[in-house]
Amino acid sequence: MRMKLTFGAVMVVVLSLALQVGLAVPGSATSGTSQRPVYKAPLGYYLALGDSIAYGLQPNKVKAAPPSAFDTGYVDVFAARLRKLAPKIRVVNYGCPGESTVTFARGGCAGLADVKALHDPYRGSQLDAALSFLRAHPGQVSPVTLTLFGNDWFPAWRP
Repeated sequence: MRMKLTFGAVMVVVLSLALQVGLAVPGSATSGTSQRPVYKAPLGYYLALGDSIAYGLQPNKVKAAPPSAFDTGYVDVFAARLRKLAPKIRVVNYGCPGESTVTFARGGCAGLADVKALHDPYRGSQLDAALSFLRAHPGQVSPVTLTLFGNDWFPAWRP
């Protein structure tokens, strides 16, 4: 089966890679001098985006548990570590089981039917929700994580 790449899917991948590269390269590339990395503490919000991995989905709890019961995924573990640096950081988790790069950009996450609710509900696409959240909280959001991959590679396995 051949996958059709859409403009939205390509843009999500490009933006994700650009973000990863931007975070991985400390200092200024134009200065010509070697600089030590600059530590920046987490800000007021941690924004988690993505699919069931970001949601923290545990198959044995699907349909039976509220979102608060899904509390041992990487977002929760990472947030616990962030709280050691910034005790008041708030987690906003838009992760949706079944999300793909297409639904991330266009909306319509298939996994909404498989769980009781999202951790932090939104309308429309997850990308639009994330951009709205960032606009509403300028300079207050860091870090941002994005996990999207499995539902594009294995569409038959979607919830």
